[in-house]
Amino acid sequence: MTFPVLPRWVCILSIVVPLLVGCMEATKGVLFTVWTWKLARSFGRPIPNDLAAVLRSNTERLLIGEGVAALVWWGAGAREWWKYRRWGRVPRVLTATSTGLVQTKLGWWRMRERIWPADQFTAVELRNLKWTLSRNRTVAILRLRRRHGLRLRFRLSSSDSQLPHRIAQRLATVLGCPIG
Repeated sequence: MTFPVLPRWVCILSIVVPLLVGCMEATKGVLFTVWTWKLARSFGRPIPNDLAAVLRSNTERLLIGEGVAALVWWGAGAREWWKYRRWGRVPRVLTATSTGLVQTKLGWWRMRERIWPADQFTAVELRNLKWTLSRNRTVAILRLRRRHGLRLRFRLSSSDSQLPHRIAQRLATVLGCPIG
């Protein structure tokens, strides 16, 4: 079973938004610093030394904090850009065999593979969702009950109303467990 990938605009947005937020953080620090110093000088007399020292220390703290925040956001955007350039849009793949279930997906830094033995599953459940945004698509939640641990959940969406039921039946047959 291959799950659909995110649209291209979502991937581009995940790159652009952190870069813009980083720019906003940097701009906010600079503008607040300039505004504070202009306000302090607008009274028409020289700034007292103790007030200048307080303004200077607060300005340094603000610029350092905003600079660190901007670097973190820019790093997140750069990581998303690197991930998109290296991998592109990679679908999640769920493979069922008589020996077990294998899920392959893109992790933080590389492709990840998760393996569950077939004897670990006790039942396959399918629940149709009644309220969805699209009227012409069938959306269902496929749950795999395990002997130990939490259930595995997968969201199935198709324009064919019978496809989620066929997937659940085939998965139950391959794994050798009943449909619950």
